[in-house]
Amino acid sequence: MPIKRFVKQRLFIFFLLAIASVASLFSQECSTEFEIKFRVNSDVIDTRFKNNARVINDLKEFLIAVERDSFTTVTGITLSGNSSPEGNYEFNKKLSIGRLNAVRELLEGISVFPDSIIRCNDGYIQWDSLKAYVLRSGIENKEGIVSIIDEKETFVELFEGRSIDSRVVKLKKADRGRAWRDMYRNYFGHMRSTSLVIINYERHLPPTVTDVDTAIAFKAIDDNAEIRDFVPVEIEQPRKWSPKLHVKTNMLFYSLLIPNIELEADFAKHWSVALPVSYSAINYFTSRIKFRTLLVQPELRYWFDKDNSEWFVGAHFTCAQFNIAANGEYRYQDHKGKAPALGGGVAFGYRMPISKNNRWNIEFSAGAGVYSIHYDKFLNTPDVKDGLYVGSDKFVYWGIDKLAVSVSYSFNLKGKGGRK
Repeated sequence: MPIKRFVKQRLFIFFLLAIASVASLFSQECSTEFEIKFRVNSDVIDTRFKNNARVINDLKEFLIAVERDSFTTVTGITLSGNSSPEGNYEFNKKLSIGRLNAVRELLEGISVFPDSIIRCNDGYIQWDSLKAYVLRSGIENKEGIVSIIDEKETFVELFEGRSIDSRVVKLKKADRGRAWRDMYRNYFGHMRSTSLVIINYERHLPPTVTDVDTAIAFKAIDDNAEIRDFVPVEIEQPRKWSPKLHVKTNMLFYSLLIPNIELEADFAKHWSVALPVSYSAINYFTSRIKFRTLLVQPELRYWFDKDNSEWFVGAHFTCAQFNIAANGEYRYQDHKGKAPALGGGVAFGYRMPISKNNRWNIEFSAGAGVYSIHYDKFLNTPDVKDGLYVGSDKFVYWGIDKLAVSVSYSFNLKGKGGRK
């Protein structure tokens, strides 16, 4: 009897495990998150800020796909409104709650979910996120920093009745402030400006049927006994990054009546290559005043934001032919018309959107470089043919070689590289 009971128990346990294994084959738990960014000290969602417009559109498309898929169920939604550890508790807490409410209003404007599956993380500092950053970093005394982060939440008075988390005080003192400076420089900016919408969902996948009996178990039968397949809708994951082609023109050049166009293509996160070309062959009201030029200035850029937006630095090469006269005694031209100015330099700039869909942007950039210039000098006469050759000279120029205020329009480049 004991042996039989033992065998029955083992068979029962095996049966339960088998059921759990089969169930796991036909369901899949997943989660995805959307980062919505805020301006400093603001709890208003600005669709023109960073890549908010694209993220919100991806969130809408994702939720629409979930609603249309009868095999997918949203099991939980976590909302957070964050701020960074520096500053007093009362202000940061108020700011965090304001951001949390803004994110919740955004979600409620897209779709309706029961309150039972929505979790609001109202901790104004995401200590778990900071801990994860520290663990992945090469910061000194990592264990000591993590032990402070893991302490319980207590508050100490800051000044005039304002309080602050005691962990902040301890972190500022750790390693004579070096750890705090590292975290401030590398992590707090992201923590203070980003709020998350984390969606957990479960997919119930239909099994592969092999005979009619199994088919009846996993198919719907209508009143006419016709079998209809369940066809799951494929949920498209939101785009994390997609390359773009930017077409732009430098408005400053038009003050000199110089037509120009520039193409810039993203080829990786943080990296792009730009090719501006400008050309002018006109005189300014009189043949004694001209700024004729053909300028090509390819540039490799590094963007500090992974979405290839906002601040960048670049390195460029320049080739410029020129024929210049400023109503003075002489006209200057590249030597024999075959010796363009050659050189290169570095640049920095900033790009910001000026439309809700982030297609239109305005870009400011400036640069400096070094150039070898070989030119011929002619008398500046009304008829160029009468301008006698005076001589030629060479010199090295170093200084500003780029100033631009450009308006651009962006196109998405779709393909294998379009999703990461």
